[in-house]
Amino acid sequence: MRVAICEDSSTQLIQMQNIIKEYKNGSITQPIEVFAFLQGAELLRQMEKTRFDIYFVKAEMREGGIKIGEEIRKKDDAGVIVFIAESEIYAYKAFSIYAYQYLLSPVRPGKIFEIMDRVLKPTIDKSERRFSVKTKESLLTIAYSDVVFIECRRHVLCFSLKDGSVVKSTHIRSSFEDATATILSDERFIHPHKSYIINMDCINSLAGQEFVLKDGKAVPIARKSYSSSKSKYLAYLDR
Repeated sequence: MRVAICEDSSTQLIQMQNIIKEYKNGSITQPIEVFAFLQGAELLRQMEKTRFDIYFVKAEMREGGIKIGEEIRKKDDAGVIVFIAESEIYAYKAFSIYAYQYLLSPVRPGKIFEIMDRVLKPTIDKSERRFSVKTKESLLTIAYSDVVFIECRRHVLCFSLKDGSVVKSTHIRSSFEDATATILSDERFIHPHKSYIINMDCINSLAGQEFVLKDGKAVPIARKSYSSSKSKYLAYLDR
């Protein structure tokens, strides 16, 4: 897969590159190439020799982000175009050229991961998805399918795995949600409590204010999250 990022702010361009890099490292084994462009003209020239699957384009480009999108669509009628904008002013024009999504800044990494997952989903086996974890000893990759639940303890991620082992990350500086955004974008995982994420394939039952796992352990459900967690779990069972 090839991803093109068109952004005339070098700072924002690097930020988007880092988000895609994080996605590459944390979610799949399929190779992803990232191409960065500070000018729309550079992207359009590159399109003469490179086919892209996803285009992330800043709507407020000095050259005109929507105009760039129109030129992209003329050359590629199947590519996924995602506009990133400061306001909704260009939304109508964006969707008139069949944009896949129109995101407002600041964009959370999880939203980008969700879009990447949707585009890649037809070609990726769920069992291939993996998450990179930096521990005190090394950098590990854990298959999503091996995770039972994740607990955040004092800014340390504790991965309880199906083989009974627990992998602990180094101290994380970001929030629990941001650190696990790639996992949360996977339909198998639920976030019923501020300190827990569960693989719903490992849930045995919903009992009162907690999920009982197949290994007998119980994970609490926050009161404010009970309704949404119950609905998501029941929907997952009915899929």
